[in-house]
Amino acid sequence: MKFKFFRPFFVLGMGLMFLSTLFVDIPGVEVAIAVFTALALISYLPYLSKVPLTVVIVLNVTALIFYIIGGTIDDVVEGLLMNTAVLMIFIFVPLLSIPITSPRYMRDITGLMKSSFSNTKKTYNALKIGTFSIGSVLNVGTLPILYYLTDTDQFKDHKLMRMAALNRGFALAFAWSPYFISIAVVLSYFEVQWITIAAYGLTLAAISIVAEWFLFRKRKYPEMPDSPPVYYSKRRIVELGVIMLSMTGVIIVLDIFSNFAIVNIIPIVALVLFFVWSVAIGGVEKVVKGLKSYTQERIPKMGNELLVFISAGVFGTSLLVIGFDTLLIDTLEAAGVNHVLLLIPIFAVLIIGLSFFSVHPVITITIASLAVLSMDMDVADHYYIAIGLLLSWTVTVNMSPFTGVNLLMSSLANRSIFTLPKHNVLYSLLLWLSGYALLVILYVI
Repeated sequence: MKFKFFRPFFVLGMGLMFLSTLFVDIPGVEVAIAVFTALALISYLPYLSKVPLTVVIVLNVTALIFYIIGGTIDDVVEGLLMNTAVLMIFIFVPLLSIPITSPRYMRDITGLMKSSFSNTKKTYNALKIGTFSIGSVLNVGTLPILYYLTDTDQFKDHKLMRMAALNRGFALAFAWSPYFISIAVVLSYFEVQWITIAAYGLTLAAISIVAEWFLFRKRKYPEMPDSPPVYYSKRRIVELGVIMLSMTGVIIVLDIFSNFAIVNIIPIVALVLFFVWSVAIGGVEKVVKGLKSYTQERIPKMGNELLVFISAGVFGTSLLVIGFDTLLIDTLEAAGVNHVLLLIPIFAVLIIGLSFFSVHPVITITIASLAVLSMDMDVADHYYIAIGLLLSWTVTVNMSPFTGVNLLMSSLANRSIFTLPKHNVLYSLLLWLSGYALLVILYVI
């Protein structure tokens, strides 16, 4: 295997320098972080597939033109740093997948999943709930793991069902999980507490799971044969659950009692827990092996999402340089739109609509967030805007053919990228309407 140096070096250099600034004041470090961010962006370009490469080049070239028209070098540095805090979650949280996917737990997770598959309805819901719960911590790595765990003869005629369950369960985590980039984005722009965001996201997830349990149509998917129970250690499953809950509890406590923002707490906790947990279950050898896999396999595969997040910050800042936020605000005011409950559907059309043209939600949400912050709006309304943006991001994951989740699922199942979006149209519409109705109720009371 060819040793990969530049991409891991630039990514980890950027990440570790940023985390260091949380504890030590280092003169000129912001410029250094911006340089490493730019080098990381450049180093991944030759490895991107066609669609992400086109999107990244268009965004950055357009941003460069805007910076030339009305910006300065300081604006460029600010653009490169715009989403740095958010990127730390994306970079360091995947370390937790190393102990979670170790043989100590995977055998029991496999047994638990197989024992849950007695018929199509139970299988669909078990996969959806499993993806939602495990994916809330393990993130996108959950999808291939659970897909391959169910890639047996028993499931050979149920590809669409598996795709739908995994996609819908995973998308629900975008509205609440502190380990997801979506939560980090809205928390980095708005002064809202994660716990209040999580309460909404978990309620939305409960509505979706319960509704689909009762509305599940057996004719929609072929019935599957019964699966005999498989032995698994409940103690190991409980152990894994306790560790995950304890980690989340530590993050919440630190968020309340420390001076750090939650987007900074999460990567630090993930980094510390990785070393402690890996040593506890496998010793130093497990840490070394995990870090080798992380630097040589995981980081080199981060290109698509990593560059989109960097480019979103660069492009979003360039729009501010040319006064796009003022133009958007003036347009909304001219149309008489200034109420938070009217802005949310407009932003939904913007976010979901542009995602069909390969524009990632992080880009449109960045623009929307910056525009909202420039408005004369009550700070209390920022909460409703934040959860409205998360709701739209969740729906985008279900509907757009060009999201990373849909591209991954289509690749795993060897199906067209339009398979899931067509299958999810009604579900996505009802999910957004339910989420918006819940938001309205919260606003009224």
